[in-house]
Amino acid sequence: MFERWLLTILAGSLFATTSAAQEKTTQDKTPQDKVAQEKAPENKGLATMIEGKSLSAWLQAMSGKDVKAQERASKVLAKAGKKIVPALITGLKSKKPETREHAAQVLGLLGEDAADAVKPLIAVLKDKVADVRGAAASSLGDIGPAAKEAVEPLIDLLHDDDEGVRQQAARGLGGIGPDAKDAVDALIDLLKNSSAGPQAAAAEALGEIGSNALKAGPAILDVLKKAKEPELRAALLKGMGAMGFKESAAVSAMISGLRHKDEEVREAAATALGKLGPDAKRAVKPLIQALNDKEEDVRLAVVEALGEIGPDAKEAVPDLTGTLKDKSELLRSAAATSLGKMGAAAQPAVTDIAALLKDKNKDVRESALDALANLGPLAKEAIPALQAYLESTTDKPLRDAILEAIKSIEGKQKDK
Repeated sequence: MFERWLLTILAGSLFATTSAAQEKTTQDKTPQDKVAQEKAPENKGLATMIEGKSLSAWLQAMSGKDVKAQERASKVLAKAGKKIVPALITGLKSKKPETREHAAQVLGLLGEDAADAVKPLIAVLKDKVADVRGAAASSLGDIGPAAKEAVEPLIDLLHDDDEGVRQQAARGLGGIGPDAKDAVDALIDLLKNSSAGPQAAAAEALGEIGSNALKAGPAILDVLKKAKEPELRAALLKGMGAMGFKESAAVSAMISGLRHKDEEVREAAATALGKLGPDAKRAVKPLIQALNDKEEDVRLAVVEALGEIGPDAKEAVPDLTGTLKDKSELLRSAAATSLGKMGAAAQPAVTDIAALLKDKNKDVRESALDALANLGPLAKEAIPALQAYLESTTDKPLRDAILEAIKSIEGKQKDK
């Protein structure tokens, strides 16, 4: 979906409005155009210049069929930042539905920087066009807790005639998080009486609301028993894990999910078990078996889950130690982090963790350093490697981190 890939391009610095280009565009307009623009605040807002083009032109590019043009437009608008929020708010009032829709989407892309647009977006939840209502609902969720005043209007939208709008309303409530606790009953109702799309959105929203949504656990389990779509099963598992639903039947369902034929479901099952932490300790053996999964994303979720279970997952130490030598830098990094959470059981892995201080990947080295620091005096065998690492760099922040790790090990030894 559009908003999914749109969120992957948030990084970047602010683009300044191109005043020279704006001046040139103004000069090119006819006197009649200028009068019309002055009379229409909406047009004036949409004429705001961003990197040589008007906001209206960028929004139009987003509604076209050219994927590259869409990506370019969304990237530019994401970088434009908070300064274009007033202009986007005027876009919500456009006579063109596609302009209102894309203005809402970009406001969501800006996240909490678009907090000033919460009230205008709430007003748009009553738009006569379903796609516009859906975009506004989703974007309120992207703004997050700052949009908590939208909870009641979004609950009302869960009863919209359009299924897609109901789905986006659930997504919006999930984005607001724990502050949307008043929506739990309505989301349970949506979960019980909808097709797969809205059900998945409801389950994920309940998970994001957290422990205040625990009463939804049994309903999620009931839907899971009948669910066939992998995407829905994955969402249900994640929802139970995120809210901390640790009933025996829930843990069993998550363990069963580790063996599902669909990789998305297997990954979701591992992630859910990790969210339960030590309460998922009976899943350790199945998780160890899942370390052999053919999909890297699944193995990564499994490694992280074992770390979250902590010392109760001590059986996994040999396998995690082997993962320290995996060809995937993500897996090497995650394995080091997880071992660092296992206390005394991880002591046999100290030498192998220390070896990662020479890894070619910076993130892996940082994870190894953090893991050794977390193990404290248990990592005394790593002190020579840490001292060598210290001598190999002139980077002050890194040197400080290494010294802190050594202090963590040696200092605790002395205190002991």
